[in-house]
Amino acid sequence: MKKLVIITLILMFASNLYSQSVKQDFLTLGFGAGIHGLSYNLNGYGDKKSNMGYKFQIGYKHLFTQKIGIATGLEFVNYNSSATTNFVQPIERAVDEDNKNYTHRTYFNDLEEKQKINQLAIPVEMVYVIDLVSKLSLQIDAGFYVGIPVGNNFKTASGNLETRRFYYEQNLEIYGDYSQHHLYTRSDFKGEYDFKPTFGGLLGTQFLYSVDERLKLCAGFYGSLSFSSLVNGTDAILYNPDCMARDAYSDTKYNGVLNSNLTKKVNPFAVGFYIGLCYRINMP
Repeated sequence: MKKLVIITLILMFASNLYSQSVKQDFLTLGFGAGIHGLSYNLNGYGDKKSNMGYKFQIGYKHLFTQKIGIATGLEFVNYNSSATTNFVQPIERAVDEDNKNYTHRTYFNDLEEKQKINQLAIPVEMVYVIDLVSKLSLQIDAGFYVGIPVGNNFKTASGNLETRRFYYEQNLEIYGDYSQHHLYTRSDFKGEYDFKPTFGGLLGTQFLYSVDERLKLCAGFYGSLSFSSLVNGTDAILYNPDCMARDAYSDTKYNGVLNSNLTKKVNPFAVGFYIGLCYRINMP
């Protein structure tokens, strides 16, 4: 009996869709801006914040009825975030020029790293339209997207890191500007991340104003959140001073916060305001 009721409801819904079918097709074009950041946990090693970002969108929307449809397209999305690190990174049993063991300490002093990522996103959304007043309607859309990284970089903007040596036997810590002993203070680092594609969810609302039979102006809000991480977890330390062999110190590297063991998951998110236009490419 339950199966019969479900089948009957499905057939009634499908029949209703067919009876209301209008087969309207639209091209969409828009721009959005707001808080576009990267969500991750620094686990007590510092602070992070999300910054402003933007997106450009070109798409296609098909309405099965006056109210229900589907939309897809291509979006260029920019994300910006920053991390400020404050901690001491120790490396035990480092080796100095005399082949003596010591503990290498890197002091991160308010070292601010700015992170930027660009993605190409392919959204697939269900669309529901509510008529409000003459020429004005409200569109609600929800769905999923696949994001493909197309460029990223990081660079330090303020603060510094300082390298020191601690010898346990003498209970002695050596620091200062002694480049011949690889003791220094540095602040200028930059590089790129090895990000991977992500999968996430979308939700938005738009007010649509009909200029004429074909053209509609759009304005509203949008939000997105990645369900998968941009990075795989790694055991790499934030700054590698290359201090574990007698012929060391030649391959030092600042890996970047998101390529280090300070964090394991990085999820892009966006919340912002959208404006655009919607142009009907067929007529009854």
